[in-house]
Amino acid sequence: MKVLYKTLFLLAGALVILLFILPLLRGENPYTLRLERIDEGSSYEFPLGTDQLGRDILARATAGGRNSLLIAFTALSLSLSLGALLGATAAFGPALWERFVTGLTDLFLAVPGLLLALLILGFLEPSPLRIVLILGVISWAPYSRLTRQLLKKEIEEPFVPALKALGLSRSRILRVHLLPPLFPILLAQAPLDMASLILMEAGLGFLGAGLPPPLPSWGSLIEEGRYSIITHPERLLLPCLGLMLLVSFLSLLAERYALKQSSRNLQ
Repeated sequence: MKVLYKTLFLLAGALVILLFILPLLRGENPYTLRLERIDEGSSYEFPLGTDQLGRDILARATAGGRNSLLIAFTALSLSLSLGALLGATAAFGPALWERFVTGLTDLFLAVPGLLLALLILGFLEPSPLRIVLILGVISWAPYSRLTRQLLKKEIEEPFVPALKALGLSRSRILRVHLLPPLFPILLAQAPLDMASLILMEAGLGFLGAGLPPPLPSWGSLIEEGRYSIITHPERLLLPCLGLMLLVSFLSLLAERYALKQSSRNLQ
């Protein structure tokens, strides 16, 4: 397990660095059309050749991976913040508000995220900002439930009434004394949710509901590459391998962190 984890860590780390460093080193624009150089093979100028519009395949693959990562990371930050806020106010707020947030959380957990995203995007024009907002809004429920459950236990501790007796407001108790210890627990779930968001964004791109052209993402590149899998398999394999590597690493990272937490609890 350790060898697999270290190998995936090195490969995933190298991939992420390449996604951000390679465009600076090569200086190649992934959106430039070269109609006189359509479907070229690999060369010094274009290591992986060009696509059906003469665009650099390597540049588009790195740009697509970068877009997918940034969208997933931003959506994860939004969902974690929103979920923690709603869960905290539900645990520390009036009973009516708690019932409302709990019901809303159960509703969002019951509906598949990709299906909900497709439904919303059916009424909206896709854009990077809208995709981030939609993915963030549909992914907050697990963090809300976890925050509420953990805070419910913390509120029963003797130090909370003592802090209230000292005159501290609810918001200060929550902000200073209750929420900070919960962040490591919430962050333990983040790698798995990051992997889920990367796959969800790729799914939207594959189904044509992701980033609008000419912006690439791994999902849209996989959709484009499947039409030329026999003649140009690299167009399909490159985004597929990148997606598989990152998701596998994030899943293993989440599992490793969960095992560490379990061993600490047993000690």
